[in-house]
Amino acid sequence: MGRESEENVLGKVLLGGDGMIRPMASYAGKPIRDILVLEHGRNPTTDIYLRPRLKKLGNPPVRYADIRNAARSDEVHEGTFVIICRYMSSVWLRKLRNSRRQLAGVAYLADDDMPAALRDGTLPLRYRAKLFRYYGRHVAALSAIVSQLWLSTPDLAKKYKDCGPTVVSPVFVPAFDEAPMVRIAYHATAAHLAELRWLVGVVAAVQERCPNTLFEIFGDRAVRRLFLDVPRVVVLHPMSWPDYLAYASSCRCDIGLAPLLPSDTNAGRAPVKFFDMARIGAAGIFSDVPPYAGFVHDGVDGVLVRNESPAWSEEIARLVSSPTRRQQLAAAALERCMRALGNPSQLPGLLPVSGR
Repeated sequence: MGRESEENVLGKVLLGGDGMIRPMASYAGKPIRDILVLEHGRNPTTDIYLRPRLKKLGNPPVRYADIRNAARSDEVHEGTFVIICRYMSSVWLRKLRNSRRQLAGVAYLADDDMPAALRDGTLPLRYRAKLFRYYGRHVAALSAIVSQLWLSTPDLAKKYKDCGPTVVSPVFVPAFDEAPMVRIAYHATAAHLAELRWLVGVVAAVQERCPNTLFEIFGDRAVRRLFLDVPRVVVLHPMSWPDYLAYASSCRCDIGLAPLLPSDTNAGRAPVKFFDMARIGAAGIFSDVPPYAGFVHDGVDGVLVRNESPAWSEEIARLVSSPTRRQQLAAAALERCMRALGNPSQLPGLLPVSGR
């Protein structure tokens, strides 16, 4: 679809009126027995406006469902109160309409001026197309089943006062709920694509087992696609060496990974990843193959692990739960690096310059 035709489609979003959802449904005071939050994946809107409040309720129970999926476990029940967070899909809209008699109410939450965003030609067309797909084309259908409109600011509520909105203000969300996040890094170039592919399963297993882990790697779009389905993975744009040194000076990671798979190129590598770990203050996990085998003092300034995915996942999880051991390994590695820096070996064929 060309740009002009997409603009024409977007222009049809306003099905009369101002384009905001107008609650027209009534659920006759049916008691609420559970709450179902419909969201477009885990997103900031749900976390900032809903989760802190719903977490304090205690009762009734709260469920969250991704509008892009419709699992059987996400079925509505007698007395379900539904909260729609920004977006809606055709599948879930049909499910709600078919189950309308069971519902205790439907609230729609918007933390942006959705109709204005659809009209705003300065916004990226892809973003506006997403708004149309998950909001604009459903305005009339949503108005027929929504019983409450929740907007994020008094200004929005004033603008759409004819829709009878209620203001739901944002709530501070801490960076973590309980345990501090443990940052795991693999700082490698595109020359290590085989290792990156191998790490996908390892990282996925760790992220499922340890909810307080954040994984950081460098890579392009292809690398980003590799980890697309793995939660809490940050893909950083590749950097020049000077920029990386500047980044490392302010970056502190808890665990650093250095897997090395068999290849002709890898057979000739030096243990420089050991220095990378020390530079960012991380406890290093290394493949138990040269150049790390025989260089890393296993259990003292790093950990050597055989190249088997379960063994790596297990060792990472073990370090995640052992902050004291992480600190000991990282401190020993840094001390070793600094000691060697103070007394470096001479370049072959060159003599040290004597002082005058």
